[in-house]
Amino acid sequence: MEEKPETKVQGPLVRLKTAIVGGLENWFQWYGQLVARQPLVFIAVCVAVTALSGLGLLRFRAENEGIKLWIPRNSDFRRNNDWLFENFPRGIRFNSLILTSENILVPEVLQAMWKISRGVVNIKNENNDTWDKMCFRRPVIRPPTITELFGRRKRQIDDEIDDDWDDDDWENDGFFDETATGSANLGNELSVTFYPQPYCTVVDNMPTACFESSLLELWATDGQYSKETEKAIMELTQEQLLDKVNTVNTSGVFLVDTNFTKYLGDIEYDDQGRIIAARATTMRWFGNMNM
Repeated sequence: MEEKPETKVQGPLVRLKTAIVGGLENWFQWYGQLVARQPLVFIAVCVAVTALSGLGLLRFRAENEGIKLWIPRNSDFRRNNDWLFENFPRGIRFNSLILTSENILVPEVLQAMWKISRGVVNIKNENNDTWDKMCFRRPVIRPPTITELFGRRKRQIDDEIDDDWDDDDWENDGFFDETATGSANLGNELSVTFYPQPYCTVVDNMPTACFESSLLELWATDGQYSKETEKAIMELTQEQLLDKVNTVNTSGVFLVDTNFTKYLGDIEYDDQGRIIAARATTMRWFGNMNM
């Protein structure tokens, strides 16, 4: 008498797995057959769904503000920061470059700095924006002439004032040269004496220059870098360089007193207190921030 093979009784988990796998196989077989019978319909549906889902890209923008990325919207700090940013937006982006060497106060380093500076000036992006267009501009501080303040002749108020002040007095630019003794206070004196007019008009009409800071300011002339500046830097000697650093304290770009030792690091002095070497210097560019 032949024995019948024993049939294993499948447990509930095995039956559940078999049912799930079988159901998925049957569904994908049905779906594949459906797509094969109507391919154009499914292609059109896929394109339409993708296009609709991509409409959000029209309002897409990259976010690089750390506070918006990491701080919750309901945070007191976030709300205060948003209010501050909305009412007093930050308009300046700081860009810095640190140069180091055994001694950066040598002509070769200054010439390299000049080439870097000119490279930044010559940058142009795909929208034809240049550094001169995108930089944050700072006024070039020149003592205003009386002509700039009041026109060709002072306004005649009465005969008594005419007797006290001659036209030559008002037309003489030396009038402000005397006032500018201690030029650091000239701006404050003018802003108090001649505010709001003609002081505001003079300030609005002041020439401006891209706000940059570096040792190169020592070789600028009359508020700008010129061909003479480039020639002077390219023909610079060690003695001329050290003489500039130790004796000049006025920015040739902005025409204001400037402490150029702030641009130097690890400064070395001689017995007489003169700077003879430094191991680091900075170059800074200030641009307009568009957020």
